Amino acid sequence: MGEERREKQFKQLQKCIGHLQPDHKTMIMLRYHEGEPIEKMAESIGRTVAACYKTLSRIRLNLKKCLLKSGAGA
Repeated sequence: MGEERREKQFKQLQKCIGHLQPDHKTMIMLRYHEGEPIEKMAESIGRTVAACYKTLSRIRLNLKKCLLKSGAGA
């Protein structure tokens, strides 16, 4: 049962990520898929470190809301 739930959550997370703006998708992939440090990511996308932290925080909040709305985050 736990494996099915994780699979559902993962699929829903992918859908939620698919709804993000292209630059937000890029930030999520750089930080969480590739494990890029914030400093390096900020440099590569032309933003300040503080702006990257703030934007990632907002993106995570939006992803959480999307998952909760879909029922996959519960």
